[in-house]
Parts: sequence; structure tokens; C-alpha cells
Amino acid sequence: ENRPPLFKLKTWDRERGRKELKNIGIDDNDWFVCLHIRESGAKGDEPFRQAPIEDYFLAIKSITDRGGWVIRMGDPSMTPWPKMSHVFDYACSSIRKDWLDVFLCGACRFFIGTSSGLYTVAHNFGRPIVQTNYLPTSSIYLSRQDLFIPKLLFNKTSKIPLTFEEIMQPPVSMAASDGVFASVLGLSPINNTSEEIMEVVIEMLDKLDGKFQESEEDIYLQKQFNSLTANVGTLIGLKGIPLNCRIGKEFLHRHKDLLEVIMRKNTNSPD
Repeated sequence: ENRPPLFKLKTWDRERGRKELKNIGIDDNDWFVCLHIRESGAKGDEPFRQAPIEDYFLAIKSITDRGGWVIRMGDPSMTPWPKMSHVFDYACSSIRKDWLDVFLCGACRFFIGTSSGLYTVAHNFGRPIVQTNYLPTSSIYLSRQDLFIPKLLFNKTSKIPLTFEEIMQPPVSMAASDGVFASVLGLSPINNTSEEIMEVVIEMLDKLDGKFQESEEDIYLQKQFNSLTANVGTLIGLKGIPLNCRIGKEFLHRHKDLLEVIMRKNTNSPD
């Protein structure tokens, strides 16, 4: 609907936030990305919503290579990070404050998240979102400027991967616990690879830098995926309404075989 964000940082908020950043070496003209990878410390172990920190190191390097900083969000129970250039482990730092949590989410260039609630703060400030390792897919209420890649799912008995059609519709799209995935649906979530995470982060960087390009095939695949989310009712109660956000271009191309069922139905699919 092209509405402005719900929240906006005030000048005073920016001034005191930037003062804190300057104390850790991030200058006023530096840009930064917030990163939050869910772990088990705060609310308990839920592997379907979590991911290994090392899987994000390639994506972090793609940001720092472009001149940005990465600020790791979270709480002190999280695994401390190794020293990396232009990376600040805010989660395990001594400067954590509630208001600073909000400032960082509201002032970042974009926010990289997993299936955990902190990304919604950045979203309410209108910051672009990159959602990775995301399940359940029925909760992807993002905007047109945002990107996501889901965890893929395999049938534990047949070892066959689910199609996007199966992942994006009930009951799979509504599964919200490891027990439901494993015991009720008989499915095993597969983490995004380091390369897949890096690729979707680079896509966001390219979009923000005005360098994003896509082929006719990329456009076609996005259109097919978009139509799929509307047809299967990914957004609960909104059948016929597609996701606003995009699925990562390279992720979709890499796994385009999972669109085969939909593409076979469309006689206009390209060779």
C-alpha cells in the first residue's frame, strides 16, 4: 500500500546511538547491517528455527568487502564470535541496552534474520529484511523490498525433497515445532548452505547499490513462485494473495527443479 513505516527514529535517538557506535569504531559515515541468528539460550532449543553461526561467515565477508560493518544481535547466552574485521559482537558485548537494541534495528542498512522475532523491529522501522533458514513459511509477512530463503525439507522415509508447492502450503507451511516436522509430518529440515546465504545477501546489496540484474528466466521463475504462493494460500486467510517479498534469485534458480510440478502445468514455460 506504499505506506510509510510504523516507526521512525528521532534525531535525538540517532545522535546517542551514533555516539555509542563511535565508541566501538563505527563512524557517522559508516553503514552497518544487523545480523541475528537464533540460538537456544534465550527461549530453548528449536533446531528448525536455528542455524550454525559459521554458515554466515561468507555472507559477512560479502558485506565487509563492500565497506560495511556487521553487528551481531542477540543476548549474552549466545556463542561468542571470533574476531573479524568490521564485525562487532554486540550480543556478547558490555554495551547492550534496550534502547540501543531498538536503535540498531531502526538504523541498519538492512537486517539479516532467521525465524525469530527480532527482525520485526527492523521491519517496523522500514528497514529491508533478508530472512534466511526460514520456517514456517506461512508467517512470511514481509514487504516488496524484502528477500527470503526457506529451509528445504526432506521426507525422512523416502529421502525425497518436498517441492516448493508442498513447502508453501498447509499443513507443512504451518508447522511450528520440531516435533510436528519430525513426528507428525515425517520431515527433516535442511539448513541453507553458506553459499545460499551469501548469494541472497549479495542480492540485497546489489539491489541497494543499484546493481541488481536478472535474466528472463529469473523473472519467469519468480513469477511462477509468486503465483504458487497465491494458489496454495501460503498466507493464512489470504488465499489468492501472493507473498509480497521475493525468494532469493540464486536460491530459486539453484532449486528450480522444486518448481517442476507448477512449470509442467504452464504450457508457456520457456525451453
